[in-house]
Amino acid sequence: MKNSIRFIGIITALVLVVASCGKKPSHINAIPDNAYGVIVAKPSQIDSKKLQEQFESNEEFQEVLQKLKEEAPELAQLFEDFMKDPNSLGVDLSQEAYAFISSDEEQDFVASAFALKKASKFQDLVQTVLEEMEMEMEIETDENLNILAFPMNVGCITWDNEKALILVFMKGAGDAKALSQKLMTQKAGNSIMQNKDFQTFYNNCLDVNVWVSSNIDKLEDEIAMAEKFLGFDINDNFAHLHLGWDKKSGEFTTILKLRVNEEIRNMDYKDIQELLEESGLKDEIENKIYGRSSYYGDEYYDEYLEGYEGYDEGVEYDEEELQMILDEVEDASSEE
Repeated sequence: MKNSIRFIGIITALVLVVASCGKKPSHINAIPDNAYGVIVAKPSQIDSKKLQEQFESNEEFQEVLQKLKEEAPELAQLFEDFMKDPNSLGVDLSQEAYAFISSDEEQDFVASAFALKKASKFQDLVQTVLEEMEMEMEIETDENLNILAFPMNVGCITWDNEKALILVFMKGAGDAKALSQKLMTQKAGNSIMQNKDFQTFYNNCLDVNVWVSSNIDKLEDEIAMAEKFLGFDINDNFAHLHLGWDKKSGEFTTILKLRVNEEIRNMDYKDIQELLEESGLKDEIENKIYGRSSYYGDEYYDEYLEGYEGYDEGVEYDEEELQMILDEVEDASSEE
């Protein structure tokens, strides 16, 4: 499991160090329409020669590289080759790269999608990292897709001749292979580009950009509960963050936009204050979000406090009582 996470980190770090802008790439279609967080990387003004000089003059990086040469010489060579020629990994650095968070029927997952210039070089990269880390995993071929599934189905790397996708489930295992195949062959009609707010965000992208949505499928019940207490819709709210660097002017630009839905825009602040006071919403939300019944669930506390004499699984504790028990357990642990 740890090796799988390290492997994913190495591959992702290598291919996402540099990415630059160009026409709207097709691999953006790999981002599903229910994604609720997306990063778009367009560092078009990065000077690869200067970047190489900075790494060469950085003592800490050189120490890490030297240690890597001793432990995994071929992997170290990959880093050196990449710094000299970013295209050596087979990644197309003339196109933008994406990272996103979404959910399928099973659970949440994070992924990154990027374009390939030469798929054979990228496969060599994957194979080299596998060998250097002594990981016994086989690359499968399914029609036009190459798939490397990780142990315990925690994620996979999938690529064809044009693009690659790295996918990892956030909690435990899932059908990573099927999900990655679906995303890799997904059409624009099912992608994030169908979201009008994302289109607006995308058209204003600078070098590094972050888009966040309040529409989270996995929190559908919690959102419905909050809407019931609030009395208004809390979906369709978005945050846009744009970071840009103008080398000529020496200016760094940061733009943050919060775009709320029409119902919230038309609300009066005093109305919200009265609603909170009259409904006792503050206490209700705190209990639902931080209390055991919703945030962690009864099973979490039953397992966490199992064997503690001050906790009875058959008793329905309120938030204050439960917090007192948790404090007692923490105090007892600190004294040991």
